[in-house]
Amino acid sequence: MSQPVRHAIARWTVAALLTIAVAYPLSYAPYVRYRQTQPISMQSRLFGGPGETHVFGPIDWLIDTTPLRKPLFLWARVWGVESDFEFARMEMLWGRG
Repeated sequence: MSQPVRHAIARWTVAALLTIAVAYPLSYAPYVRYRQTQPISMQSRLFGGPGETHVFGPIDWLIDTTPLRKPLFLWARVWGVESDFEFARMEMLWGRG
């Protein structure tokens, strides 16, 4: 494989990883907003229940343990789901105590 091809692959790989690193956390608020339109039976699983794998668990961790809490809460406010984020955060904190 020639060096220009390796560089192109490397650039595309870095671009894809950066896109995922930004898009994944930013997709949490729209997901929560979408789930609010679902029937009540689906809403009960909004943030993952006992024994249920929550696909946005790493984002909850980012909110709870890193300085990204404020920007993610501001993004949630844009989508009208800030209170849901706060409720989930408090629920996790109470569950740990």
